[in-house]
Amino acid sequence: MNNQRTFIPPFLIFARVLRLELLFKCPPNTYAVAHPSGWMTKDCFTQYLHHFARYAHPSKENPVLVVPSGWMTKDCFTQYLHHFARYAHPSKENPVLVVKDCFTQYLHHFARYAHPSKENPVLVVVDNHTSHISLQSIEFCRENRIIMISLPPHTTHRVL
Repeated sequence: MNNQRTFIPPFLIFARVLRLELLFKCPPNTYAVAHPSGWMTKDCFTQYLHHFARYAHPSKENPVLVVPSGWMTKDCFTQYLHHFARYAHPSKENPVLVVKDCFTQYLHHFARYAHPSKENPVLVVVDNHTSHISLQSIEFCRENRIIMISLPPHTTHRVL
């Protein structure tokens, strides 16, 4: 749910078989896919991003930040960043940075829109997953007035 009290219709992943009868009482425009493992894959994530963009309407003037709950592999996160960059309209004047560390790439994107400063630092809360903690990301946060607090691993779903 956003600050305008609207929400993106759910996106469901079923293990093995798509069970349409379980969608009967879901909110309108709920989207469902099936995958043998029941886990998020690159293909499922691409479908999710298209579903999300259909309802969020991201644009250069109105960028949207998605904070996926749960665990995401580095490959999925990289794919997420590339799809997000497509909707952020990168250009020569406003490039989307491509760096080896995916989380640092996210921090660059975040800083561009959050505008942290000495007078107005910004707080980022992350779990202690290895994909979130690197020397490169910590240095970037220090240089750009981003305060990063790391919670114990596998606990963010308890506090959000």
